[in-house]
Amino acid sequence: CAFRSVFDSRMLPTGELVKLESADLEYKNGIKCPAVQELPNDMYSVDSYINSIMITDIPTGKGIFYTPSNEHKFWIFWNDGGGKGFFCPEPMTAMINAPNLDLPRLLTGYTEVPPKGKYTPGLVVSVLRTNF
Repeated sequence: CAFRSVFDSRMLPTGELVKLESADLEYKNGIKCPAVQELPNDMYSVDSYINSIMITDIPTGKGIFYTPSNEHKFWIFWNDGGGKGFFCPEPMTAMINAPNLDLPRLLTGYTEVPPKGKYTPGLVVSVLRTNF
């Protein structure tokens, strides 16, 4: 099931994973306006919660649609304290600080790439124009 990571005062995951609450679902339901409210760091697992994301600037009708590859198991949402007019949704292949967490690699997404090895996750970003 989908979960949210709990962060410490340095904004690193503690290894504690919590079930999603109604406030977490505000992203998915389009209720939360992440460019204006404070988001210290919100990190979510992809598992049946978010596998792509559409962000729309309602006044202009412009937006972007992120479609990450299956290697991206997490999204982190951040906006430098809010009120600055931006929002950073970042698809991630592993949890922040994954090698140092006391959690299974399958859960953290941590992958080691051997010397001369390749790891090639993909990401498609589309520009949208909507009419409200």
